[in-house]
Amino acid sequence: MQVTETLNSGLKREIKITVPAGDMEAKLMARLSDARNKVRINGFRPGKVPVQHLRKVYGKSFMAEVVNEILNDSTRSIITGRGEKAAMQPEVIMTEDEKEAEKILAGGADFEFRLNYEIIPAIEIKDFSDIKVTRQVFDVPDAEIDEQVQRVAESARSYEPKTGKAANGDRVTIDYVGKIDGEAFNGGAGTDQPLVLGSKEFIPGFEDQLVGAKAGDEKPVTV
Repeated sequence: MQVTETLNSGLKREIKITVPAGDMEAKLMARLSDARNKVRINGFRPGKVPVQHLRKVYGKSFMAEVVNEILNDSTRSIITGRGEKAAMQPEVIMTEDEKEAEKILAGGADFEFRLNYEIIPAIEIKDFSDIKVTRQVFDVPDAEIDEQVQRVAESARSYEPKTGKAANGDRVTIDYVGKIDGEAFNGGAGTDQPLVLGSKEFIPGFEDQLVGAKAGDEKPVTV
């Protein structure tokens, strides 16, 4: 088996493999000899089938098995032997010429194919003894911590039905329609919208005008 590197560019590699016809023939004959004692063919006693007759009957199928065996074994062994690791399954390129393929299966030509693949680059561990790390320390003010705690508490706050007027801190559920010059505009309406008064989630002035509202009220809000 002859192995020739035809491409070495960055991480890309291409390898050309040539298996002489003589080697293919030897592998085929070994399979035929092994099969001679196993096959049963009409007109021949077990173990007495001529090898040439076996070749005529099974030659191409056995040679196809030889080809597959070479592809499976050589792909791994060649790349490993080169001290490389393929990033993905290598692409195998063989002849697409039918006559040439028939000649190979008949044992009359060398078997040539190529492997295309990309390698995993070697990772070199650098000396890090001189590397210094500056750890940034941020002193969080107590006021900011209290503010964040308050936000978390508000997000987990539970509500109960209330009678009477709504006040800041209460959550109301509203349906609303936004209008300009008396005409509703796209994206300006909502249904069953929860809103905590005083949260400033809506545009300025909106929530303030809902303070004092009661369940079932219908109220114009001008903003």
